[in-house]
Amino acid sequence: MAASRTARLVLRPWRPDDLDAFAALNADPAVMEHFPAPLDRAESDALAARIAAHFDRHGYGLWAVEEPGVCAFAGYVGLAWRDFPAPFTPAVEIGWRLARECWGRGYATEAGRRVLDFAFDEAGLDEVVSFTVPANRRSRAVMERLGLARDPDGDFDHPVLPDGHPLRRHVLYRIRPPVRHVCLFRAKREVTAAEWAELARYADALKAADPAILAYRFDRNAARKAQGYGLVLYSEFTDRAAIAAYVRTPLHDELARFMDRFVADTIVADF
Repeated sequence: MAASRTARLVLRPWRPDDLDAFAALNADPAVMEHFPAPLDRAESDALAARIAAHFDRHGYGLWAVEEPGVCAFAGYVGLAWRDFPAPFTPAVEIGWRLARECWGRGYATEAGRRVLDFAFDEAGLDEVVSFTVPANRRSRAVMERLGLARDPDGDFDHPVLPDGHPLRRHVLYRIRPPVRHVCLFRAKREVTAAEWAELARYADALKAADPAILAYRFDRNAARKAQGYGLVLYSEFTDRAAIAAYVRTPLHDELARFMDRFVADTIVADF
C-alpha cells in the first residue's frame, strides 16, 4: 500500500519534512505518557529510520497520516512486525502515535480500519494484535472500536523493560479476519421503497444489537437482476460462531419473516 485514502485522511509514505513534526510529538510528555520516556531529536530520527527500514523489509509499516488542508502530519498508524520474546510472538501489531492536537478527531480509528483492511485483504495476514499498558484507556478504546478483543490470558511483561518497571505489564488484544458472506435473493416481485427502508432499519438494528456483526447491508444487484437475483446482502462477522449466534436471534427470525413477503429463494456464499 504505497498510499491510501479514507473519508478524510491520507495514509502515505513518509517525507523528509515529516521529521520535525514527528520529533515534536515524540518530545511531548502527554503523547509519551505510556512509554518509558519522551524522545530527543536524535532518538526520534532514529525511530523514523527504523520505520523506513521496516517498509523495505516487510512491504508494510507505520504509514504517515495527514488530513489534507487540515493537518500535514498527524503522526502514524500502521503495522509492525514484532518478534521480541513473548508467548504470542512473532506477530504483526497494529499501532498508532498521534500529535496531541490531533487527538479526539477519530483519526486512529478511521486510519486503523483502513490498515486492518490492508492487513487482511491485501497482505493476507491471519491475525493482527495490539498491546499497551493497562492504564492507557485511550488506546484501548481505539482497539475496541476497531474490533480487537482483549485476550486476558495473553497479557505479558514487556521484555525490553526491567523487572519492577511501572510500564512493564501489558494487556494484549487480538483480531482475526472477518468472516464475510454474500447472499443473493431472488425476488417474487419488485421490492418497494418502503420495503427497502425497512431492510435498512433491520440492518442497523442487527449491527446495534451485536458488536460481532461488523457489517450488514442490503443493496440492489444489477449484475444478476436479469436472472431474478436483484437483491443482495453483504455481511461481515467476527467469526463463524458469531454467525451461528446471529441466526438464532429473534431479530433474525423477524427479518426472515418480513423478507418472505417478496423473496422466493436464496444463494449464500463466502467471499
